[in-house]
Amino acid sequence: MPRAMVILLLSSLIWVHTPVAQLLKVYTLVEHYHEHKDENKDLGVWDFLAMHYTQDTDDHPGHDRDMQLPFKQYSHVASFAVIFFEQVQVELPQQAAYTLLAKPLSRYNAPHHAAEALSKIWQPPRA
Repeated sequence: MPRAMVILLLSSLIWVHTPVAQLLKVYTLVEHYHEHKDENKDLGVWDFLAMHYTQDTDDHPGHDRDMQLPFKQYSHVASFAVIFFEQVQVELPQQAAYTLLAKPLSRYNAPHHAAEALSKIWQPPRA
């Protein structure tokens, strides 16, 4: 079950954040190519793609049909994900969770403490 959930979440992430949905329009691309091929028998696939993806003219009569092709327009509506967080009620304790010690902690002075050793090194020579 967890593996299926991971696959489902990863698939939805890829679907939302990448233009995979545009690949569903490939059938429209093939269909539109055959429409052009019926009008012009000498039209090749490369010429068809160059005509529709490099020459952007908005004034020709088939512009609305051309805009249905994949990767001609990108929908920004599906490019974000909305995440909702549940509001959680948290109660903080009224009194402190620590207590003060009655006597202060004593400082431990080691005979080989670094500060003491350094102070003994830098003394003037004695006669």
